[in-house]
Amino acid sequence: MISKVIFLIPQLIILFIFYTSGQNKDNFPEHWLPQNINDNTTEVIEHTFYTIGYNEIHEQSAWVAYELTKEELYKVADRKNNFRADNTVSTKSAELVDYKGTGYDRGHLAPAADMSFSEQAMSESFYLSNMSPQEPEFNRGIWKNLEEQIRYWTYDKQNLYIITGPVLEDNLKTIGPNEISVPDYYYKIALYADTLNNTYSAIAFLLPNKKGEYPLSHYIVSVDSIENLTQMNFFSGISLSIQESFESNVYLSDWEFYAKKQQVKSNKKQVLDVNDNVCRGNTKSGNRCKRKTNDPSGYCWQHISQKND
Repeated sequence: MISKVIFLIPQLIILFIFYTSGQNKDNFPEHWLPQNINDNTTEVIEHTFYTIGYNEIHEQSAWVAYELTKEELYKVADRKNNFRADNTVSTKSAELVDYKGTGYDRGHLAPAADMSFSEQAMSESFYLSNMSPQEPEFNRGIWKNLEEQIRYWTYDKQNLYIITGPVLEDNLKTIGPNEISVPDYYYKIALYADTLNNTYSAIAFLLPNKKGEYPLSHYIVSVDSIENLTQMNFFSGISLSIQESFESNVYLSDWEFYAKKQQVKSNKKQVLDVNDNVCRGNTKSGNRCKRKTNDPSGYCWQHISQKND
C-alpha cells in the first residue's frame, strides 16, 4: 500500500528487504515485484538470479529484486570484476565508457557478495544494468555495511526477499556519453513473511549518496515513505490489510543490528568491548571475528566453514 506521508531527505539512498518463511520459492514472487504508478517506462528483465526494472531515461535500473537464502551465503565463486553492458536491455544499457574518469563507483544494486553462491550468479551481478553511480565513500562505506547487515539477517532468518534501487528524479546530474543519472538517494527494503501464520515484518532504509555520518539505524524509514518517494507499489500482490500492517510501521525488535560495537579506553588503547554470542571464527589475518551470531554453532555466516577445522 501507499500512505500519504512523504519523507524528503536530501541526498539519500533507499533499501528494502523482505523475509519469508513457511514457503519455498526459487525466484522473487512476480506479484511482489514493484509496479510504477504513473508511467510504463520500466522494462522488466528477469535474469537467472535476480529481476530488474530498467529505466531507459536514467540509463539504469529503477529497482532490482531477488531472493537470498541462508544456503546462498556460503561462498563458491570469487569476485572477478567482469563489468559489462547488459545486452538483454532492448534499448541498450550503460557501458563501461560511461563511468570512465568520472570519479564515481559502479555501485552494485544486487551485491556481488550476495551472488557468490555460483559462478553464473557472480557473473550476472556485474551487468551494468545492476550498477548505479555511487560516491566512493558511500559505496565502500555505509552502503557496504548495510549489505553485510542484510546478510546477517538472512543467516538468522533463513530467507529474505530484497529490493534495492536509486531514487530517480528529474534534473539529476548525468555522466558519460549515455547520460547516466547520478542519484541523490538509494533504497533497500526487507520483508519477513511467515505466510503460514500470516505474520509479516519489514524494514526499509533511505540513504544519501555520500559518506555515512550516522549509524545505519538512523536511516530507517517506512515502506510507505519509499513508495511515495519513488511512486512505486512494492507489494501489490499482498492484501491491502496485510500491506498496511508492515508498510506503515517498523518493528525494530524484529531486526537486531549485529554491527553494534562499543569501544572503551584501556591502557591508552582502543579495545573492543565484545558481548556474548561473538563469532568463534578467525579472520584472514588470524584475528578473532568480532561479529555477533545467534547460530547454535557459535559461528557467523562468513566463518561457518571453520566449524570443523
